Amino acid sequence: MSRSPYSLLPTLTIGTGLLVLGIVQLTSNNRFQQRIKNLEELMGQQIIQSPKLDAKTPIGPIKSITFRIGTKDDRLRIYWADGSKSDLPCSKEHATKEQWACG
Repeated sequence: MSRSPYSLLPTLTIGTGLLVLGIVQLTSNNRFQQRIKNLEELMGQQIIQSPKLDAKTPIGPIKSITFRIGTKDDRLRIYWADGSKSDLPCSKEHATKEQWACG
């Protein structure tokens, strides 16, 4: 019993389709991996380029904040949980009478 060349056509079509799907999946997986690598490199550069913390600024939670006006040293004072404090000088904004700028 001999097979005609046309009887193998469905098998070849399915086989070719599976091969194409495998190549497409492999290609998209490689592109996905490359995009992840690019994002990781970008994030690494941003971490390296991030501004350094000021040595005067404690790391940790704030315990309380006070705002002093009407004295010779108008300021915003931050009391840190580690016992240290930071003073930010404040001045009245020229545009309005009720806005203050500190820092």
